[in-house]
Parts: sequence; structure tokens; C-alpha cells
Amino acid sequence: MSSPRGTVARVAEHGLMSPADLVELTTAVDLGDAEAVRGIGHHWSGLIALDIFSVADAIDTTEK
Repeated sequence: MSSPRGTVARVAEHGLMSPADLVELTTAVDLGDAEAVRGIGHHWSGLIALDIFSVADAIDTTEK
């Protein structure tokens, strides 16, 4: 599994998120806020959503 920041970079490569959305996602990852990351993921579908939810799961895993 890649790091949360690595996964955010992969999401950015899709080119579908606005710069503001990417900042919001990156900020939530930096703060370790898995719930905020999941909230962002609920606005997406497909591979982007899966990537975002994997970031939230990785945050949860590192907190334990």
C-alpha cells in the first residue's frame, strides 16, 4: 500500500479534482483526519473514490 500522500498524488494525476479540492484533501491527510478524507471521498465515484477511501484507511491504520 502506498503512503497517504502518495495516494493523494495518484488522485491528483487523474486531473479531475479542482485545485481547491486537492488542497482540502491534502490538508485532511496532513491533519490525519480520516473522517474528513472519507467525507471528500463520498463526493466521488470509481477509482478516485477507492483511492480516497484507501487514504482514510491508511490514516486509521497509522493511528492505531
